[in-house]
Amino acid sequence: MAAIQGTAWILYPCLRSLFGCVSVAELIACFREDHRIRRIIKPFCLLILFLTAVLFFPNQLYLFVGLLCGRIGDIFRRFTKKNLSVLFGRLFFFLNHLFNILEFTQLFSTEITKRAYLIYGIGIGLIFFFGMLGINRRLNIPWQLKLGGGFYRTILILDLAVRCLGLYLGYKEFIFGVVGGSLFLFSDSFLTCSRYRKEIKRDHFYTRLTYLCAERRIFLCYSSLLGAF
Repeated sequence: MAAIQGTAWILYPCLRSLFGCVSVAELIACFREDHRIRRIIKPFCLLILFLTAVLFFPNQLYLFVGLLCGRIGDIFRRFTKKNLSVLFGRLFFFLNHLFNILEFTQLFSTEITKRAYLIYGIGIGLIFFFGMLGINRRLNIPWQLKLGGGFYRTILILDLAVRCLGLYLGYKEFIFGVVGGSLFLFSDSFLTCSRYRKEIKRDHFYTRLTYLCAERRIFLCYSSLLGAF
């Protein structure tokens, strides 16, 4: 067992480097607007993070289930011209962030009462849900997408708020999570603006740049908390 564990921890920096290389390759394809290469490379980024989570943190079920949901969401998001596909994509991204919040709850359940979680979650969730629905009303899209967008951006805000709470509790590692959560919000807002308000040149590049940076920052947050480095 000790030999297996030692080998696994040697692999950790290798997997981090592999994720970085694949991310750079995808971003180059996005910048060059080579959509065929981009679609080929894109699945491997989250797959590497998922395998890393399973290998190093097998007891953190919520962590790698969340990553798996993110991967499924990416698959659905490839079919952006089909409203139902976009809706399912947002649903799985919603689950991705929900499992991230559950992971946080599992790590710090002894420091915050369940009642505090309930008040914190429902209060912030309701406020931002209605706020995000108000923003989506201005978009010329079907009501199903407006509703799904409202839910998804609400969970993004709530996820970011939970990470801020971790930072408030004194866990400096959550600075990675706060940065990652902020980048997720920017990525989603940028994509929505480019897709439904005004087309922006190389929107795939800017969206994936912020998205991949967000994924990496959040994974670093949990990796440091769980003792990966």
